[in-house]
Amino acid sequence: MCHVASAAGTTTVDAVDLEWTDRDRFVILNWAEHSFANRSTTDEAILLSVHVIPTLEAFGLYCETPAGRGRQGGTPRLTIELPDTA
Repeated sequence: MCHVASAAGTTTVDAVDLEWTDRDRFVILNWAEHSFANRSTTDEAILLSVHVIPTLEAFGLYCETPAGRGRQGGTPRLTIELPDTA
């Protein structure tokens, strides 16, 4: 999740532009290609990012796509098998 602390800008996620200003929040999926642009010529854009990578790593669910390879074949499917607690 990204929280905009100050300024205004655009985040492009998988070729879709998201416009943001102060106090906005938005989510970028882990596998989505994205970039940020500050629309202000005078103010610094400050965005805070929160992620759950340590949690995903602990469950063995974290993976990365090498830079420039992008997403292939659409949205990834995730199957989780939970242990039998009975």
